[in-house]
Amino acid sequence: MAISPNATGNKRLTVLEFATLIVLAALSFWAVRPLLEEWGLFNVIKTQGIGYILAYAESTPMRPLHLLAIALNWELGQGHLIGIAAGNAVMMVLRYGVARWAVSPVLAGNDRWVIATLAAVLPAWSGIWFGRFGAAQLSLIFFFAVIGFSLRLARKWSWSTALACVASVWLLLSVYQALALCLVAMPLFALLWQDGTRRADQATAPHWQFIRLAVTIGTGFVCYALYAIIASRLLGGGSYEATLAQGSSKLLTVAGIAQHVMRGYATAFARDLTLPLMLLLGYFVIGPALLQQRGERTFVSAQALFLLLVASLPLFSLIYMNELHIGDPDRVMLPVATAFVVALLSLMVRYRPSAGNLLASRQAAAIVLVLLVVGTLGAASAKKYADLQETVLAQTLNAVETQQPRSLLLHDATGRLGDVYTFLNPLFSEALAVHGHNVTALICTPRDIDRIHPDAQRYPIPTTQRCDEVAPMPAPVLVLTVRDENGTITVRP
Repeated sequence: MAISPNATGNKRLTVLEFATLIVLAALSFWAVRPLLEEWGLFNVIKTQGIGYILAYAESTPMRPLHLLAIALNWELGQGHLIGIAAGNAVMMVLRYGVARWAVSPVLAGNDRWVIATLAAVLPAWSGIWFGRFGAAQLSLIFFFAVIGFSLRLARKWSWSTALACVASVWLLLSVYQALALCLVAMPLFALLWQDGTRRADQATAPHWQFIRLAVTIGTGFVCYALYAIIASRLLGGGSYEATLAQGSSKLLTVAGIAQHVMRGYATAFARDLTLPLMLLLGYFVIGPALLQQRGERTFVSAQALFLLLVASLPLFSLIYMNELHIGDPDRVMLPVATAFVVALLSLMVRYRPSAGNLLASRQAAAIVLVLLVVGTLGAASAKKYADLQETVLAQTLNAVETQQPRSLLLHDATGRLGDVYTFLNPLFSEALAVHGHNVTALICTPRDIDRIHPDAQRYPIPTTQRCDEVAPMPAPVLVLTVRDENGTITVRP
């Protein structure tokens, strides 16, 4: 019995998709380690138990499910730090699977493979390799679920699908709200889905698609707002969210809004390769569709639409009202990169051919390969931070176990420690506590050493003190010095 070419192609694609997931999971185990808040969260769960996530919810009533991701990490690793890498791998695989399911009504084969990989890798957002963004990754899963339900509602109304969409919106907002503006824009993106959805339901006009999604997603926001009102009355206004909202009054003026928008654009496109990467990936993905447009006018309008969507991406970062957060690329690029994926999906749906895939097998494979390379580079960048932390921590633990001090002062002669992903104070104490040593630890920088860590420059927060300014610490105090000796990090008295 002869095997059809389609069956062979489907099997090959299935193998390639599994290989993609294996690579992404392997990168997670290779690169992802605790770097920032994860140290403190693991330490407090270690001392207070997994039930801490319920107590924590009282301080973040607008995000009661925020710590579900860290709880997953704890359970997967049974309290060991490997759980952070395992949790990251699970989130990535789930995001791929949910995105693949989401676009199935309108895309198949190679096109679906590319979009699912885009959703998993989220090019230009480095947060997929940082355990601190576990909640953000969980919110992404709910976001792509909303896309899936929205695509189905755009084709045909269903009460069960609408309720599932409302629930997904509520869950997303209860975990992490950075994608709120992406949700708000979903009905507008749906206007671009028309050509891809009318094949299934010729009676669905664009304005009905818009209304269906606006009402459904809006209902999700209303349900969340009702919860927020009740939670704020029960728990009061002295919450973490209230602190973040401080300084947002400037957004009530035109000048303040303009300054905030400019800051969002500067943060989103500040990195030299961000905008070129998005344009390059965009043309790789939708280029074949653009070239198939008949007539110069249609071709030009399609390109203009793509460029307009890319140019508008930083607007999705304006959900961050806090001055520090709008200047943090690790936060800003989450909604920007997510909106980029939705924009490419919408254009693929709008301009795809009436039959078959938009992308040929070799084109799709090349795009996925580029995405995996981009992901590998991001993972390697995160691993550099992890390697530095592990090297310093391992040598420090040896000294602490030998000396048994009450306090530890680490003189950083490299200029790299004590910043965002290199043991921001007081997280070195938390890291030691996770390893069983309750020592008050502080990192300082000698007067003659320049701090060279770049994150502190673009995210200006207090980092290290000068060593001659450190207040007396509880005795006995162990003083160690971190040096870079010909590329090797050493920690010695």
